[in-house]
Amino acid sequence: MRVADQILHVLADLGVTHVFGIPGGQADPIFDAINKQDRIELILMRHEEIGAFAASGQAKLTGKLGVCIGCQGPGAIHLINGLYDATVDRVPVLSITGQIERGQENILGAQDINQLALFECCTIYNREARNAENAAELLPTAIKTAIGRRGAVNISYPCDVLMSKAVPIADTPTSVYYEDYEVCPSDEALRNAVDLIGSHRNITILYGGGCRGGEAELLALAGKLQAPLVHTTRSKDILDNGNDHYVGGIGLMGTKAGNHSVTHCDLLIMVGSNFAFKEYYPEHTPILQIDLDPEIIGRHRPVSHSLIGHAKIALKHLADAVEPRQDTRFLSDMRKRHHTDMEVLQRYEGDLTKNESPITPQALVHTVNQHAADDAIFCIDAGLEILWANTYLKMTGKQRLIWSWHLGSLNCSTGYSIGCQLAAPDKQVIVLTGDGGFAMMLGDFATAVRYQLPYTVIVFNNRLFQFVQLDERVAQGYADAGVHFDDIDFAKFAEACGGVGYTVKELSTLRQVLPEALGNGVPTILDVSVDPNSLPAVSAPVTAQEAYHYVRSGVLNALHRNRDL
Repeated sequence: MRVADQILHVLADLGVTHVFGIPGGQADPIFDAINKQDRIELILMRHEEIGAFAASGQAKLTGKLGVCIGCQGPGAIHLINGLYDATVDRVPVLSITGQIERGQENILGAQDINQLALFECCTIYNREARNAENAAELLPTAIKTAIGRRGAVNISYPCDVLMSKAVPIADTPTSVYYEDYEVCPSDEALRNAVDLIGSHRNITILYGGGCRGGEAELLALAGKLQAPLVHTTRSKDILDNGNDHYVGGIGLMGTKAGNHSVTHCDLLIMVGSNFAFKEYYPEHTPILQIDLDPEIIGRHRPVSHSLIGHAKIALKHLADAVEPRQDTRFLSDMRKRHHTDMEVLQRYEGDLTKNESPITPQALVHTVNQHAADDAIFCIDAGLEILWANTYLKMTGKQRLIWSWHLGSLNCSTGYSIGCQLAAPDKQVIVLTGDGGFAMMLGDFATAVRYQLPYTVIVFNNRLFQFVQLDERVAQGYADAGVHFDDIDFAKFAEACGGVGYTVKELSTLRQVLPEALGNGVPTILDVSVDPNSLPAVSAPVTAQEAYHYVRSGVLNALHRNRDL
């Protein structure tokens, strides 16, 4: 057995079923090893970056290790964006890259780059195998690091190492990698947390992605405290959005009720959340923060008390220990505000009985929400469509919402959708993407056709980088610069790749073709003309400076200072 064969053997024993990549040069022994076995399928990508995003998307959906492969030099470079995504969003991904033979490294030959330096910034573990003995030690260490510390890891393999005879690895049982354990806060810390909760009346719970798996415990604590529940974008899909304690999200992509609940409580309980935007936190309100990672505690706002441990365990202990409350006035007030938010959002959707053209993004998401399966997987790109999705999707608690939570990379959704559909072939996968992001790397829609992945891509086509445009106008007061571009017929592109395409310009057409597109079992693109002038509902008070910037930008645009029109 060669080292290349050994890599596939270890990954297959771990339960890996797909690897994403493109062959080339010094990585070819790995692809030869893939051909010799039938436990792991190669998903041949059109671009390595989308392969890395596919691995990250699988890891986000399943919590299991995602794997991507690139050749030496340029192939390795293309993996960086997807690996950064996995690392900052703390999901386990293994990157395997070929490398120049050991005797030819560092002499500036063809495709000879410093791969150790390249991957150092975007991974939590990064090594180069020096020989077969070293390779046998590196692989288990890298896998355990990716899973245990949650992030991307990389091993570069010189071609001659891949082809050398493997040394047996003793460290192969899957229990070594996926050990079932739970971290509980100390008894003293829990007692102090209960005392802190008992001394405050109006309490809001801000829950993040760390609460996944602890939904029952989260609801139990909220019920005993009569506390409103506010989510981050990462955690929107954790709970049924119709729950009686749910009041929306925090931040720019949240709601007025969600932000008000956070800033007007007497005590904020943060659970499994690393929400980064300081301006949306209360300035003087005490905070109880619960997180498994001590580095997260107090990162964005000083806290009064912390609990280090798994959210599920900490929430259960708190729910068992706190006294139940009868006073529902704070919760009722926040729920009324939430209902008002929903009424405002409905006005932004427009009259859904009319045949509106162009379609508002709000009406588009509302219509998708009506037809999506109760357990659908939404893969969202990082443009303004994530704001539309976070605001207008009414998640069931069984659905998933996957996007580039921290990195916010455009065109992440193409890779996510491939990875998620392969990991969950019986689930409905729906992509919501802007035309700007989707056009960055169109080629891997052909990958979906090749592997007959029946997901549906819904393109918000407004010929515009609208999120950037809003930032230029509101944050800077600039005239539009570099945000307008020419149209692409994405429906014809879908057909050219062997998929199905629909051109949608009216709401009546959308209502007619959407059920068919979601159920045809074929990779499909809906090219939807959306109104470029539709603006999101304001979730936080508009400052005088923002209002001035927006007016100034409008004047400059009227004077034709926007060169790209």
